[in-house]
Amino acid sequence: MPIVAFDTYQEVKNLEQAGADERLAQAIVQTMVKSVSDNVASKVDVANIQTAIAEFRTEVNAKIAANNAQIAELRADTNAQIAEFQTDTNAQIAANNAQIAEFQADINAKIAANNAQITELRADTNAQITELRADINAKIAELRAEIRQMEMRMTIKLGAMMVVVAGVLFALLRIMPVG
Repeated sequence: MPIVAFDTYQEVKNLEQAGADERLAQAIVQTMVKSVSDNVASKVDVANIQTAIAEFRTEVNAKIAANNAQIAELRADTNAQIAEFQTDTNAQIAANNAQIAEFQADINAKIAANNAQITELRADTNAQITELRADINAKIAELRAEIRQMEMRMTIKLGAMMVVVAGVLFALLRIMPVG
């Protein structure tokens, strides 16, 4: 039982002066002392509480350390997963870039083939146009030559007709009397 600094003699006297008899005053003071001493902690109680607090602190610190270790482990796992994800993502990006490069090369090859075909068609078309021009120019030359020949024949025929007309006129003039 802890010792409480309490002047019991003075309290008994105070109660007697208030009109209580000595035995009643002593009983009241003893009850007060017991009541107060039951609620007051002794040095042993304080030491026990301090020990319990220290044990609790140790336990809490151990749990905090364990939690910190778990957090560090989770952080390491998360960082590893992030690194793995980044590696996978980079590999996928590289694979996609390779596919894109292959696709571009294929398209460029097809464009080059189409350009070669276009160049070939252009050359063929130009050759055909040149051949057609030559044929047309030859036909025009033939037609001009035929037209010149026809002009000559027509001139000859026209000249012959003029001679015939002149002969007929001359014959008519001779046949017909003047006057």
